[in-house]
Amino acid sequence: HYLSGGERTKVGLADALVTKPELHILDEPFEHIDPACRTELIKLLNTVNRENGTAIILSTHNMNTVPLIADTVYLIAEGGAITEKGTPKEVFSEVETLSKCHIEPPVLGELFAELRKQGVELDVSLTVDEAACTIANAMVLSKNKTGHG
Repeated sequence: HYLSGGERTKVGLADALVTKPELHILDEPFEHIDPACRTELIKLLNTVNRENGTAIILSTHNMNTVPLIADTVYLIAEGGAITEKGTPKEVFSEVETLSKCHIEPPVLGELFAELRKQGVELDVSLTVDEAACTIANAMVLSKNKTGHG
């Protein structure tokens, strides 16, 4: 029997959790794991953070997972310079800055940037549920303003 990438990641994390450290440093923890394992791992990390007060520092190129786990985001450019710091919403609202750092923005960040270009000003949402609510609310407000509906 062989362990999958996700299973190996979970075993490694479980091993690290036994000692209840104050800090976890994770390098690309979502690499080579399937979406179901990624979701489980994110839930586990959020639970560990919330229940144990364990700080988590992680590096990742998967920007779509960052809003699901991070309170603070640092963008690090080539050479190691920090070019941006803020909440996921603040950092991922700056699509141009992400591009300059050669970072592909989360899909929802791109969607809201494109909506802005087309004259639709909405707060950036970084989860699908949040985006659906934001867009639905904007549509209801728009209908109410125009009297249609």
